[in-house]
Amino acid sequence: MYKRCVFVLFFFLIVQNLSAGNFGFKLAAEAGTHQFEEQGSEPLIRFSAALQFKQRFRQQYLNFQARLTPEIIGISGSTSSMKFSGNLQTGRNYKQGGWEAGLRAKNYFYQLSANNNVYFAVAEFGVSGFYRWQGSAFYFGRLHYLYRDLDTQPANHLDSFRGAGGLLFNGWSKMRLQILFCLERFRISTRQQDRINSGWRAGPEINFHYQAKVFIHSTLRLLYHESDLRKKAGHELQAQIVFGKFLTSRLSLFAYLDYRIINLPQSDLPVELLYSSVDNENWYYLKLEFEPLKRLAVYGKAGYFKDNLPRESNTLSGMQVLLGLSWKAL
Repeated sequence: MYKRCVFVLFFFLIVQNLSAGNFGFKLAAEAGTHQFEEQGSEPLIRFSAALQFKQRFRQQYLNFQARLTPEIIGISGSTSSMKFSGNLQTGRNYKQGGWEAGLRAKNYFYQLSANNNVYFAVAEFGVSGFYRWQGSAFYFGRLHYLYRDLDTQPANHLDSFRGAGGLLFNGWSKMRLQILFCLERFRISTRQQDRINSGWRAGPEINFHYQAKVFIHSTLRLLYHESDLRKKAGHELQAQIVFGKFLTSRLSLFAYLDYRIINLPQSDLPVELLYSSVDNENWYYLKLEFEPLKRLAVYGKAGYFKDNLPRESNTLSGMQVLLGLSWKAL
């Protein structure tokens, strides 16, 4: 039921502002090869459709993004995935600060073989705000609630309350820096609600943004991890980096990194009671893009892609080399 409520809310908030908003629509298709770490090389085809909507009301704004990505690996198509994600944000800026509220939804389905499917849905609501401390320094804080429903074995529910607070430095015209401390309280329960594992994740976070002749956006987190049923604590390193540069007016180069290194001690707990990241996609790759026309681009990309799935033995990983074509409709 909560899944339907999330999508109804997305639809209701967007329809209210269709007449005055700015739309963007993008289609992309890419094909190449996926080199599995153990199973050899297979052909890969991936499609993507993305919708964007922006609306401003003086100091207030409304942004909506949605993406649908089907993917097929192998000649027989026995391995495939269908991913939907949506993000809705609204906020307001004032002279001394501002606030933002957002809603995020994800529905991911994987078919790994004829009788091996994985499906999960995520809904997340968050609010954040900043207030001027002095000069270009601001106090910053955010609070999020997240819910994940894993609908296939090992089936479970994840409830997570996440907060962060610290300083935002935003006085430079080309650069922005955040230094935060994060705290998360999570609760994992089996589908029958008969077993529960609760725990904490905490640690520092640094966000850096720079945009001039080159574009750099990065996030680095180091989280201490403990739970009631796991005897020993562990830690997790998260790194997200986007680097971009225009080599000419029509040729650009991008480098992407989104990866998590999780060091948790071995446990004899059932898989359904172990914590697994909601953001399960990991990658690092290079992308070279050329725009022969204003709304048309051709590109090539190569790198490592890994989807961590909730079952310990299930991952979809390997090197990919792809050629693609994208078109912006609006």
